[in-house]
Amino acid sequence: PDVVSFTTAMAACDRAGWPERAVALYEKMDGMGVRPNAHALATVLRAMAGAGMADSAVALFEDAERRHGVLPDAPVFNALLYAFASAGRTRSVFAILRVMQRRNIPSTLVTFNTVLHALATARAPHQALTILHVHMPAHSIPPDAHS
Repeated sequence: PDVVSFTTAMAACDRAGWPERAVALYEKMDGMGVRPNAHALATVLRAMAGAGMADSAVALFEDAERRHGVLPDAPVFNALLYAFASAGRTRSVFAILRVMQRRNIPSTLVTFNTVLHALATARAPHQALTILHVHMPAHSIPPDAHS
């Protein structure tokens, strides 16, 4: 199996509601010497996010960078943002955004919608309106039905 096969299987596990199996596949891939790429990392992080595994997601993210040299892109960061947004950890969401900015990773519509989700969960309407009316236009990103 290659990284594409493992990523496809992890995505299937995520869609089936089996995040632990997605993580186990990621670990098996690593154990077999198959190097993860950014897409594989984003896939397993999304599965972990849906299962409330935010802290474990950070550890896996850091390990993928350190041991495998994975260069995280916007989808990887968005999955990490989603993990903390779902956990109601707004401060962590903004800390991750700052890391994205320092690394020049562009914010996307998914990025902003995930931040809005975190702010809605935190009942922070003023901050959400600032994101919607100031930050999104500044990045030339129009809101969609999820925004």
